[in-house]
Amino acid sequence: MLQSGVLYLEPKMGVWFNAKCVKAKNDKVNAWNRWRKHKTENRRDEYIKVRN
Repeated sequence: MLQSGVLYLEPKMGVWFNAKCVKAKNDKVNAWNRWRKHKTENRRDEYIKVRN
């Protein structure tokens, strides 16, 4: 929706946005737990990739 007097679009927060955020958070937590339990270089790289 375009706000009057402002030159930007307001994002529509909905099911897609919430589902994407939840999936990203779960991926980050899972990667952190894997790296914490087994501290290897591959796990660390995976965590950094998911974190960013």
